[in-house]
Amino acid sequence: MTNDDPEYALHNKIASLYIQAHNAPNNLKETEIRHHIELLEQKQKDIDAEVSQAQLKLNEAQALSKDNADQVKQLRRKLLKDSV
Repeated sequence: MTNDDPEYALHNKIASLYIQAHNAPNNLKETEIRHHIELLEQKQKDIDAEVSQAQLKLNEAQALSKDNADQVKQLRRKLLKDSV
């Protein structure tokens, strides 16, 4: 993770909010901060789900690409065999 990574920034924000919650002098502020933390954690889960979906699509595309490459190889072999 780098500073430019949204997940890294999100983790830093969550950690910062936990520190703020710990240091908050009144329960209202702590409740607000914890609510904000929950929202950020949900956002992180949503990002993780999007990453998982993107990874699945990438895996499918790679499998399709491999299948297409195999078909091209087979057609080339057939054409070479037929031309001889």
